Amino acid sequence: MMDKIIFEVLLFETPNDRDASQECLVILMDALAKVNMTYLRTHPRTPTLYQSPIRYYFDPTAPDPWQDIPSTLAKGWGDCEDLACWRIAEYRMKGIDARPLIRWRKNGARYTYHALVRLPDGRTEDPSLSMGMRTGKMLRRPVYLTP
Repeated sequence: MMDKIIFEVLLFETPNDRDASQECLVILMDALAKVNMTYLRTHPRTPTLYQSPIRYYFDPTAPDPWQDIPSTLAKGWGDCEDLACWRIAEYRMKGIDARPLIRWRKNGARYTYHALVRLPDGRTEDPSLSMGMRTGKMLRRPVYLTP
């Protein structure tokens, strides 16, 4: 068995690199979605995100570990990018061209991000809300955000 692979990517070092850093996050989310597609292809009995026992959990660890589907299943929880990339992989396996989307919020002197799913028809899905973020209520169905 091979050890875990960890990317170390320095992002958001200065205010001037914010746009490039945001672009890199979307690239990394796309890569994680593709890794998840490989897993779903080789493990066809994997439950869908909304059929799984997974819960949303904000991981305060710094740096932020991003998890593929088997890691998320093993832990029993995932945060926004873990859940969004799982959901993107599910859509793509069905031939739907879902894309990663990052929304930003200024929090004092810092920016915080939230990972979402952008659908081809323009809707934005938030798997974290579906899996208990904010309310703790498990909806286990798509939650779409209004523009």
